[in-house]
Amino acid sequence: MLSVEGLRVTYASGRRRFDAVREVSFTVAPGETFGLVGESGCGKSTTGRALLRLVRPSAGRITFDGHDVAAFGRRTPQWYRRAVQVVFQDPLASLNPRMLVSQTLEQAVRAGGGDAKVAELLDQVGLAQKLAARYPYELSGGQRQRVAIARALSVGPRLVICDEAVSALDVSTQAQIIDLLTGLQKELGLSLLFISHDLAVVRQISHRVGVMYLGRLVETGPAEQVYREPRHPYTRMLLDAVPVPDPQTQRERRLGRARPLGEPASPLSPPSGCAFHPRCPIAIDACSAVDPPLRDGVLCHLEPKENA
Repeated sequence: MLSVEGLRVTYASGRRRFDAVREVSFTVAPGETFGLVGESGCGKSTTGRALLRLVRPSAGRITFDGHDVAAFGRRTPQWYRRAVQVVFQDPLASLNPRMLVSQTLEQAVRAGGGDAKVAELLDQVGLAQKLAARYPYELSGGQRQRVAIARALSVGPRLVICDEAVSALDVSTQAQIIDLLTGLQKELGLSLLFISHDLAVVRQISHRVGVMYLGRLVETGPAEQVYREPRHPYTRMLLDAVPVPDPQTQRERRLGRARPLGEPASPLSPPSGCAFHPRCPIAIDACSAVDPPLRDGVLCHLEPKENA
């Protein structure tokens, strides 16, 4: 349904220009969840914004249902805005503070040309009908995010981009929202692009996962494969950073693998060759001089089996 090929997004910083996203390629099938994960500043949210046409790609191709998104011109067709919706990280910022929940949903339904009813939308996301008469500041964080999800569903989308949609919530509420999204996906046949820095959350909801570092996808594959047998050093670093509820296991896991070096590089002055090589514990001479090839979904000079 969605195909992204060689996506590049370039920003200007003063007189300098830098690539926030470069050579990113992935697909999302109908009814599938593709998880995009990485540290802050790696370009995952910029990728989502490019799909929403909130930023203009400088290169690459985005295809949705066979339509070239770049060919739309300056104005985005209404059918595409209905088909591709978004749930942002902070619902308090993304919802109009001067509008009641009912007004927010009614406006979304009218703008999308749909016929959904507010009561049905609230029931769909597990909210009581009485909350329709409240303002966003009168709701809890989880309730606000459910309203944001209901607004996205009001126009009958086929793809929903969840940009850090649960990162501002506590753990128990995160689990409830993930269960809600999973249930809605099965019920409505939705596709999801789930953007997050939390690998544990991405694992729960994703069918396939893409790991980003400094604007590039360094590893892609089925979710369970990436989590059980990570092949890129950066993926292993992210997994090692996820705590486990057993101090002894946590200690053994950290001692059993080489730790990354230093801090992430700036996208304004990325390293030559492989962007991860200054932090990589297994880097070889070629890593600092030549861009790594893409082998079997892994962007690395070493064969995937050598990384394991």
